[in-house]
Amino acid sequence: KLKSIQAFEMPHFPDEIEYSDKYSDDHYEYRHVLLPKHTFKKLPRGRLLSEHEWRALGVQQSRGWQHYEIHRPEPYILLFRRALGTDPITGLPPPNWVPPSQQLSKNLNLPSVLESINTTQFVSIFTQQTFLKKK
Repeated sequence: KLKSIQAFEMPHFPDEIEYSDKYSDDHYEYRHVLLPKHTFKKLPRGRLLSEHEWRALGVQQSRGWQHYEIHRPEPYILLFRRALGTDPITGLPPPNWVPPSQQLSKNLNLPSVLESINTTQFVSIFTQQTFLKKK
């Protein structure tokens, strides 16, 4: 008997760098950038890029953008964010802007280590702390 084989879709690499429209939540504005295959091959693997590195690849955007996450299923898509209201010329966030992770750590009296963990890790830690407090 033949087993059914699922079709494997090859990634869609654009011919040149493509930029998404901006989108936002209450704290950040976001955009993603699709890299062509020849540019993706130059990309350092397994880590976030500095502004100098992504600009050296040919990514062009106003100041203040941060490569904040690696999209594992499609690593040729770079995910960027910056504080909502960032000055595109200086790259500086609005005065008194505080990252949500710092607001959260102040409100919950948790250490600032939360800035370096992802959402799944935070939910796990928060759930464990809440569960332990109830005992």
